[in-house]
Amino acid sequence: MNRKNFFVPMVVFLMLLTVAPVLAFPTHWQKAPAWNTTTGVVSSAPPVYSWTTKDGITIEIGVQSDVTGQLGIGTTTYALYSHSVFNLVYDSKTSMADRYSDATWYVTAMTTGPLKGASDGFSGVVIILYNGATSLNPANGSPVGTTSYSVQLKLQGFGEFKGQTLMISYDGPAVKTAKWTGYCLIPT
Repeated sequence: MNRKNFFVPMVVFLMLLTVAPVLAFPTHWQKAPAWNTTTGVVSSAPPVYSWTTKDGITIEIGVQSDVTGQLGIGTTTYALYSHSVFNLVYDSKTSMADRYSDATWYVTAMTTGPLKGASDGFSGVVIILYNGATSLNPANGSPVGTTSYSVQLKLQGFGEFKGQTLMISYDGPAVKTAKWTGYCLIPT
């Protein structure tokens, strides 16, 4: 092997060794338990577009829903105002509905009167799969007769929560007092 063929790759390798620690700067996170409950519907609007195929599949686009609730992160409980715009696909033959929401959760330390548009909170995606749905409520697009559902959400913080990631899920019976649980990644 010629010295030049050995020397050039070795120099590149040594340069990478000196740069790699700078590029691989570790990020540290605190994983705090988190939970969410809903306390009531503030408002809802029917879908902007809705149609049903000949196979019994209903598609709803642009349904809006505002709810209040509570969000717990670690040992702190916050008042919550959630605004969602969602699309839903309902299959009457399987009694299942899939809901994909763009959600913004406005969070405040106040115990009463959380306001839509607060400067702190989380926004992102909420996906819900409903089982046992018998129909859709024409006023707000919600599945009627749901026996159980599962939720997956991933929301990114803004304002006071900037840099935090909220990941919460639920899989269980369709009850109004369901407590969704997960965690919040908080950079340290």
